Amino acid sequence: MREAAVILFKCPTNKRTFGVTVEKTEQSDWRRIWAFPIDEKQARHEGFDKLCARGSLQATADYPGCPHCRGNNFFRCGRCGKYSCYAGEKKVKCPWCGNSGGVQTAEVFDIRAGAV
Repeated sequence: MREAAVILFKCPTNKRTFGVTVEKTEQSDWRRIWAFPIDEKQARHEGFDKLCARGSLQATADYPGCPHCRGNNFFRCGRCGKYSCYAGEKKVKCPWCGNSGGVQTAEVFDIRAGAV
């Protein structure tokens, strides 16, 4: 039986929320397998803020990317810890909390499903 969860992301282009379905691998990492638009209130009701884990968030070959901008990369805000699309900018502004700054890359994350 596969272990899966949903992590919330927000697209900086239009500040719309979407869910990313992640699946646990045999190596205890996580991979992004699907993305879909979702309302923040519905996400809270569905309990999409419950995952706490550590690992990578690699995309599968057929991962569709953001349902709003089609971006396939992401950043995690250093202030609020939430995830957003990333298009390669040197400086980003978090659409969740408004924090601005440079981007630091990491291969392993402390993953929180995205409390809203």
